[in-house]
Amino acid sequence: MVDAFNQSRIIAANAFNLSAVTIVAILFVLITIPQARFVDRLIERDTARMRAGG
Repeated sequence: MVDAFNQSRIIAANAFNLSAVTIVAILFVLITIPQARFVDRLIERDTARMRAGG
């Protein structure tokens, strides 16, 4: 993701067009929010197992 953002900044600097940066930012949000939710579920499941003793 960092490489994609850096590349989009180079494109934006050369073309004076921020659409590449905007697309990368949107993709970043679309990828990270579901991952964060998934990790939260895994943590909840692990916490429940630890409370149950197993």
